[in-house]
Amino acid sequence: MASSQEFVDFVIGQIEDAGEIVAKKMFGEYAIYADGKIFGLICENQLFIKPTKSGKKFIGDVTEAPPYKGAKPSFLIQDKIEDKKWLSKLVRISSKELPIPKPKKKKVAQKKKNFMEKYLKIKKLFEQNANKEKATQEARYMRDKFSFYGIHTPLRKSIYKEFLKEEKRNKKIDWDFLDKCYEDEYREFQYLAIDYLIAFQKFLTYDDASKIFRYVKKKQWWDTIDKFDRILGNIGLNDKRIDDLMLKYSTDEDFWVRRIAIDHQLLRKEKTNTQLLEKIIVNNLPSDEFFINKAIGWSLRDYSKTNPNWVRDFIKKYKTKMDKLSIKEASKYV
Repeated sequence: MASSQEFVDFVIGQIEDAGEIVAKKMFGEYAIYADGKIFGLICENQLFIKPTKSGKKFIGDVTEAPPYKGAKPSFLIQDKIEDKKWLSKLVRISSKELPIPKPKKKKVAQKKKNFMEKYLKIKKLFEQNANKEKATQEARYMRDKFSFYGIHTPLRKSIYKEFLKEEKRNKKIDWDFLDKCYEDEYREFQYLAIDYLIAFQKFLTYDDASKIFRYVKKKQWWDTIDKFDRILGNIGLNDKRIDDLMLKYSTDEDFWVRRIAIDHQLLRKEKTNTQLLEKIIVNNLPSDEFFINKAIGWSLRDYSKTNPNWVRDFIKKYKTKMDKLSIKEASKYV
């Protein structure tokens, strides 16, 4: 049974003279602070005070009990909880002996410094290797949707090759760094974020899908979308919850999201879930969107290398609903 707000308010009122008292929710119960120090817990409408030598001496006949299963024993305050003066004094005595909490801001600031240092270091290398002529060509190829440094793919990847190796040794994805990369106006930084995720593929889990989805929805174009399909799809090889997520994606109002669902099983060969593939494609029939019709054709063409009969039967079954582009792409090897 969780503690009631009425009891929490009562306890705070009883010890209001002990300093600046604050109760914060913690694991469904409450931690109580005096002047920034946590000195006790409220669990199941009972007050527990952290054990100290001075507190034990002040109480005298101490009753000790764990606030919750698995916790270390604390001083359980029972009848004396009604004595406001006594209780406030106990809190002051206990708080005085308890250690000052470690500051967290420095850790956050250090974390911010770390990812910014990495970002700025790579940005400097990108700038040093920029090629204006190539940048203009790449921007034009992408319909001037993005800015480019104009760095050829092999050179770009070589610039951060050692960086990715070092990051993998940490076995921890730096999402702050990836967020910064995706905010950058230059497209090479989005490519870096994707290469980073590919390098960390084996560390990615279903819980990371929502974080990746934030990138899916930003700065959308085929060059990044056609990487995210495999990144998310590969998570699904180890976690079948991705199947349901892709089925959900397949009916999204955003056609780029639907494109990911259609193509997320590319190169799976015998591991392709044909029932899922069929459902996702059918959810997108009929369509007059080029990028959807192209994706349908690609997904079927890819699987036709493994099972041409299945693809041939699929085309026959849904031919009247399929776009000519999809049929053309899907029929290449059948």
